[in-house]
Amino acid sequence: MAKIRASQLRSAGLVGEYARADCELGHRLYELAKEGVGAYVHGESGRGKTYAASCAVRMWVDSGGKARLVSAPRLMEEIYAGFERDGDKHALDRACRIPLLALDDFGMERPTETAIEKLSVLVDERVKAGLPTIFTSNMRIGVLSNSWGEVPGKRLASRVIGSCRIIEVAGEDWRVKCRP
Repeated sequence: MAKIRASQLRSAGLVGEYARADCELGHRLYELAKEGVGAYVHGESGRGKTYAASCAVRMWVDSGGKARLVSAPRLMEEIYAGFERDGDKHALDRACRIPLLALDDFGMERPTETAIEKLSVLVDERVKAGLPTIFTSNMRIGVLSNSWGEVPGKRLASRVIGSCRIIEVAGEDWRVKCRP
């Protein structure tokens, strides 16, 4: 049974400490997701955003659901690879359909026209299907909107805001604080 659970967590993108993540914010994100509500979690590096998203994904998987934690740049790489001859042509479709998606480091992908277009499709499809998405980012959504460009950036940001609770994470950098 432990091997099956470990395999499920790996498939969800959870390894190492993230497969054991447990924190109050993660529980809150999980409860929002169960209600079909996403979250845009932002704050400086090392504040526990990824850890909290991992907790929510772990709880979702432990309750028998399918979920995935993936960095936005990594997902974009998977989608771009689908354009190539031997690439995975279904990466975007799977991300659109998975019951809970945690998109880590949102805004760290290169803001190309194609990236904005694919992220817009992803968010639109998930919103239409009523599927929750947890976004983690180092940037406030307004800053992200501006970096993506006038109309496409504002449109994408509006969709994210409309489908999520905005949560700012402050405090100390856990990576520095807990360093051996």
